[in-house]
This record gives sequence, C-alpha cells and structure tokens, in this order.
Amino acid sequence: MKLAVWCAENPRTAAGKIVELQREVERMRKEIPDRPRGKHVDLFIQLRTSTRGNSRKHWRIDWQRTKLERETTRLAVLAERKNLPPFPVRVTLTRCGPRFLDRHNLPSALKAVIDGIADAYGIDDGHDGWQFVFDQKLQKTHGVAISIAQILS
Repeated sequence: MKLAVWCAENPRTAAGKIVELQREVERMRKEIPDRPRGKHVDLFIQLRTSTRGNSRKHWRIDWQRTKLERETTRLAVLAERKNLPPFPVRVTLTRCGPRFLDRHNLPSALKAVIDGIADAYGIDDGHDGWQFVFDQKLQKTHGVAISIAQILS
C-alpha cells in the first residue's frame, strides 16, 4: 500500500497536517480489513529532500526541516506497523525529483528519512541489522519511495 504524506516548509502548518493525517490513516484502517503480516512494505512520502552539506541556510531552519522530515517518516512507517517485517531488514530508499543528486549527496539528503525509520522500529540506525540501499528516479513531483523487506538468513 502506498501512503502519500504531505510535508510543508512551515513547521506550524505541517504539525497540524501530521495530526490530520494520523486521524485519516486511523479512519482508513477501520475501513480496510486487516491484512496478514507481510515480509515486505512499500511506502511513498511526499518530501522535498535536500543535501545538508550544501545548505547555506541558518542552522535553525535546517534543524526544523530535518525534524519535520524525520517525524513525517516515523509517522508514515508507524501507520504500517501491522505489516512491518521483523528486524533485521533491508530498506531501499528511492529519492524522486526533477533532477539527480550526485552519489555522495544522496545518503546525506535521506539521513532524516533513515532516522525516522529507525525511530519507528525503536532500533538505532547504527545497528548491524540494517541494510540501506539508495536509488534515484526522475519525476516531476518530489518524494521518497521506501521499501522495507525482511532479511532472510
């Protein structure tokens, strides 16, 4: 199931929007019958990610944006908590946007998303059980496609 989550530049309106989205997700969960636990989850979050290393903005603006991206991702992953595969997992992050980032800036642009996924699992992102794979796709709208799959040993 793809879950589209809207992210605003203004943290005040984004916080209200996150609460609205939580209510909408709960309402949708009541309408849709529970699926059996899967070993694979796909999400799409509408976020405009940017590299933090190249940012020339005030530190507080970057901090607010990072906090918003992290919290939005955490809520999107928690909305799928019934279907999340058990740890250890392989997380494939595909950044979607109108142009490509170079391969060194891609992981830093998705760092807040990684932290949000780790927060949802409650396991530090430095743990050996995580495998992160990065990819990019050209499209007009900005977003991040997240695929979480169980690692079978």
